[in-house]
Amino acid sequence: TRAVMSFSKLLGILLSFVLVTPLFFWSDYAFPFLCPKIIGFLFFVIIAIPIYLAILLKQPNSLARMRHPVLLTLVFFLVVITLSAILGTDPLHSFFGSIQRPLGIIVYFHLFLWALFLFELFHADPRWKQRLVTILLSVASVAASYTLVESWFLPSFASMNNRVASLLGNPAYLASYLIIPLFFSLARTHTTKRKERILYLCLSTLMGTAIFLTGTRGSIIGLIAGALFWIFVHS
Repeated sequence: TRAVMSFSKLLGILLSFVLVTPLFFWSDYAFPFLCPKIIGFLFFVIIAIPIYLAILLKQPNSLARMRHPVLLTLVFFLVVITLSAILGTDPLHSFFGSIQRPLGIIVYFHLFLWALFLFELFHADPRWKQRLVTILLSVASVAASYTLVESWFLPSFASMNNRVASLLGNPAYLASYLIIPLFFSLARTHTTKRKERILYLCLSTLMGTAIFLTGTRGSIIGLIAGALFWIFVHS
């Protein structure tokens, strides 16, 4: 219905903002890279909850999507880590994390909600799959571009032994973050027109260069292994 499509569009906009949070940075925080990103992620997910509930009221059969194997696996994972936290030596720390590492179970529950919202959004309008990938590639390109001018034209916020970190504050985090958008970009070089193909090839090169500039050996080895596997599959 028109109301469901309107709610789905609003849900898609909020979930799009979640993908922008890796660029959030606020120097006034004790942990300027981590805290704004976590707070931004939690905020947009919480704001999306009433919109998702409104969709459920209009389409009660949406709950049937909870039977999807991926969502059931995530539910099982949440149950296991919740029981582990309750029975552990420090339940409060397990649920809320610390100011240095705020990735507690509360954040995992929000990640599950985000995945649940994505399932609903993609079912309501499959075009949002490509829209969100485009947003992800745009944000990753900004983060990767910053590495090329870091310490030259723009300030370096968290350089470590000449390793770039962009706005993520840690070279390892940046490298891990860029790997998935890099392969999305490479995939689009095979599914788009020639002019767009050149653009995505350039973006892939940009993100690949940024990963190497981080000096993160695990990500670099993973990237090389993925490239060799891709060559083997397509040879």
